[in-house]
Amino acid sequence: MRKGETVLIHAGSGGVGQAAIAIALSRKCKVITTVSTAEKRQFLKERFPELNDSSFTDSRNASVFEKHVMEVTNGRGVDIVLNSLAQDKLEASVRCLAKYGRFLEIGKFDLFNNTALGMEIFLRSVNFQGILLDDVIQGASEDKDEIADLIRAGINSGVVKPLPYALFSNNQLEEAFRFMATGKHMGKVVVSIRDGSPSDILSLPRTYFHSQKSYVLVGGLGGMGLEIANWMVSRGARNLVFVSRSGLSTGYQAYRVKVWRDQGVNVIIDNSDVSTQSGAQTALKLASELGPVGGIFNLALVLKDAMFPNQTAEHFEIVSKAKIVATVHLDIASRYLAPDLDYFVTFSSAASSKGNPGQTSYGFANSFMERLCEERREAGLHGLAIQWGAIGDVGVLHSLMGGKDVAVAGVAPQKIASCLEMLDLFLQQSHPVVSSFVPASRIVSKDMGSKSLAEIVAHILGIKDLGKVNKNTTFVELGMDSLMATEIKQVIENKKNISLPVTAFSSLTFAKLMDMESNNAFIEREIERDDTSWLIYFLLLHMSFNLNKVEAELAALPDWSSRLDKAAGILAEVSPDLSVDEIRDLATLYSARLSAGYSYDPTVKVKSQVTLVRAGKAGFDRYLGNDYGLGQVCETPVDVFSIAGHHHCFHERPIELGAHKIINDVFDKNISSTDL
Repeated sequence: MRKGETVLIHAGSGGVGQAAIAIALSRKCKVITTVSTAEKRQFLKERFPELNDSSFTDSRNASVFEKHVMEVTNGRGVDIVLNSLAQDKLEASVRCLAKYGRFLEIGKFDLFNNTALGMEIFLRSVNFQGILLDDVIQGASEDKDEIADLIRAGINSGVVKPLPYALFSNNQLEEAFRFMATGKHMGKVVVSIRDGSPSDILSLPRTYFHSQKSYVLVGGLGGMGLEIANWMVSRGARNLVFVSRSGLSTGYQAYRVKVWRDQGVNVIIDNSDVSTQSGAQTALKLASELGPVGGIFNLALVLKDAMFPNQTAEHFEIVSKAKIVATVHLDIASRYLAPDLDYFVTFSSAASSKGNPGQTSYGFANSFMERLCEERREAGLHGLAIQWGAIGDVGVLHSLMGGKDVAVAGVAPQKIASCLEMLDLFLQQSHPVVSSFVPASRIVSKDMGSKSLAEIVAHILGIKDLGKVNKNTTFVELGMDSLMATEIKQVIENKKNISLPVTAFSSLTFAKLMDMESNNAFIEREIERDDTSWLIYFLLLHMSFNLNKVEAELAALPDWSSRLDKAAGILAEVSPDLSVDEIRDLATLYSARLSAGYSYDPTVKVKSQVTLVRAGKAGFDRYLGNDYGLGQVCETPVDVFSIAGHHHCFHERPIELGAHKIINDVFDKNISSTDL
């Protein structure tokens, strides 16, 4: 700032505004500031006597303050704008700049929303500077030192003074935010966290895993094992050894392992047979190469269910091998190969304590592991056996029953998120045998059975009279917080067997709930949103574009036909050889195939050899696995070839990419096999 320059400071009564006015006046600059009320104007006049009536204008009306600035400066504009306003007010502020002016943007709304700014303003040789104080603080030390020197100099000269503030206690957070949202404050809004005296804080134990230690998961490549491993990684584990005789057999397993390795996690897949002493020793020695063994988790299970007259010694041995024999050998090996073991965990079952028809061997094997964990505790070692009930999201029950609400041994399916929460608690306590299950009788409470879905949700939201509420008002507008959303989600899942995505809750209303209750029309509308995803995938095959922008434009359209027209128009601009009607037909066919594939559940596997030629730059393998999940429906391993390009390159440059050679080699191989 130079002496005599004119400075426009928005929101002058705020903390930043008052500080900026003080600095500008100390540099002998002329100040114009915006305020929203007469009280704020009077406050600033009293705090800064140099300001007069012409120094103030309205912050809530862009045309008013733009006109005032031009009148006060005789049409020249201001030399500096300190802006915190957004949208049309930002544009008006830009127009207030004089030639060679400087625009200092400290607001974040337009920056984060990537709001367009007309380039014409730069014909005046102006400078536009975006300022994020967070980046300045985290930047070079010399910049921070210079700022500190300026602050010290300002304090010594009297320019930098304490700002007025409104003080709230630490139990008035909601009131503080509401007060700030009203825009009535002058200066800062301050929350006093503590007054200097010590205070008691409730401490909740939380499990973390040492990044320098290794963790062995036997049978950890199953559905539940992968979820637990991912949870362990999120809690610090960086060295994982999966003991599995079958290794990576699905695309999802390969995908999870790749994601972990990309995160810097060391992952080893070991096929040792831990039901032998040598195999258990090999697995622990392999883990020790990554770091001291910190935990052993035996998640393995084999089911050979049969009523007692039909049970055989062979069945008993098969079930016992994964549970009893493996756990015994791991226990023995760990006592001298892993002396600093933090966790020795075995997964038992509610069938051990409650019993389940046909699972005598399984229940006995689990019971043995529990007794072993009790012995380890008595010896001063860690030992934990967890009696799990039915797991609904992943695992054996999910595979056999499709995740349906079936009761097993008197318990109902438990969500994997709930299992992880319980595992966190179990690892923090000292009992050798614990259990976690949902009693089948509690799936539907009496209240849920007698009340409508809307009435239950109204009770959660604290609404006593549903008739006085606008049915089209969203739950968010009615005060729904994250805890309420979680409870409502559980109610909908239990009562209607519907799992809604988190994004759906921002627009959920009582009208939609009632619609759902009556004829499930809401579900159909939710599924209809997949139309947008199908069209996005179709466009990705043929062109590059701003995915978020196009997805938002398509989702905003009311129906499939309008979304189809929009997508066809976008692709037609870069594909002059195709008409809009042709593109519509192609997109419709592609969407129909995706939709059919999405709902298709194959009952038999493909027996012939399958070869996948995929686009290496498409990026789908990050989510679908190296073989796009084909290995799950094929009896033989899938041959995968990756072409360096996108999908549209296949028909534009097949020879250059070498796709033709791969196809010819496959045909030649098949012909040779047939001749033999």
